[in-house]
Amino acid sequence: MNKIILTLLLILSMSLTLVGCSRPDKFVGSADDETKKLLSDTISNYDLTRNIFGDNVTFDLSDVREIEGKKYIRVSGDIFENLNSYKKTVEETFTLKRSEEILNQLEDSKSILRNFDNKLYVADYYAQLPKEVQKLRVSIDSLDLITKKDNLLIVNYRKTNTGMTKVTYTDQVLLLEKENGKYLVSEDISKYTPADNEVKKIIEENYKIPEDNSTFIASNSLYLKNVGENDENTFLTLYKVFEPEQSKLVLKYSAMYNSSEKSIENLSIVNNRTVNKVFTDLCSNSSAKLLIIPIKEGDNPKKVVEFINYSDEEKENLPKYILIPKYLDENNLKISSSNLNLKDLYSTFYMGLDGNYTLTYSDSEGVLKLDTSTLETEKLPAEVEKLNFEKFNDYLGNIK
Repeated sequence: MNKIILTLLLILSMSLTLVGCSRPDKFVGSADDETKKLLSDTISNYDLTRNIFGDNVTFDLSDVREIEGKKYIRVSGDIFENLNSYKKTVEETFTLKRSEEILNQLEDSKSILRNFDNKLYVADYYAQLPKEVQKLRVSIDSLDLITKKDNLLIVNYRKTNTGMTKVTYTDQVLLLEKENGKYLVSEDISKYTPADNEVKKIIEENYKIPEDNSTFIASNSLYLKNVGENDENTFLTLYKVFEPEQSKLVLKYSAMYNSSEKSIENLSIVNNRTVNKVFTDLCSNSSAKLLIIPIKEGDNPKKVVEFINYSDEEKENLPKYILIPKYLDENNLKISSSNLNLKDLYSTFYMGLDGNYTLTYSDSEGVLKLDTSTLETEKLPAEVEKLNFEKFNDYLGNIK
């Protein structure tokens, strides 16, 4: 549990610091006053229901429940006074489908927020998050209207901390759907970052997209970083172009943007999934869905590769591998013993692993498993191809 808490704190701290330094001068959004007034209560209630922290919210450290070895602390005030007040706010803030999912989570043992005897309790570690996190509040003045078409809205807004010496913030992106004449929250899509004006214009010109609010052009912060001989960086960033169609957000295009050449390259989309260009450039097996590259002593990638250790092993000289998935989204790759499902959040052009793991890849066509400790001794599944490091390194070195 301590490792989980530490990891969560580090992730939150990094997001505050890194995102907070990206656009420090942008505090006033492009949305007009009418839009801000229309969405103000919905967005504020959304933030309160999902993040719990608020000016009138309190944690009673003397009222503790312990279930299955997990401790929960009573949360009260504002919408958390009792189950009915919370339920009413959720139903007025989210679409019908999403509100049902959120309320069902109250009975889930994995949920941070739980219902016991019509009172609400929060996981004890959550109440101990840093003040920089607890003091974050919605800044409705920062609201940007990104996309408006058919029954959907996409908005971007900032959360800034209050009462803190050091100002930090996070950017939030929400998808809202009109139900019964009111825009309600359908999904948090903050994993996407709206494209800045320069990149947006290049993509619009390439795909002949009208310069209006009918599309959503965004990155999910997925990029390749190339360090050249003169220490200049080239970033190859994945951008996606979505278009609302009735009540659905449809993926129309995927593109790789080259920061040095200020150009884009179209990426293939198969069954609404973006194909990883690094994978297709290097893979010779049409049946493969995963490339794996063993790293030997003395190998030195020309591009930054972060090797992550998800296991409990703390020994030195653990084996290292690079994984390259076929798809850049929803690759459904699970790594144990970490018990992490690398869906959405960890999707990447490639990733480095440090340690011995069992890899499980699942999709609509089936499930495959691979044990890295037997990589050199057992025959690989048809869906997995092993690549030598030299070929991978040469490929990275040729990226301009």
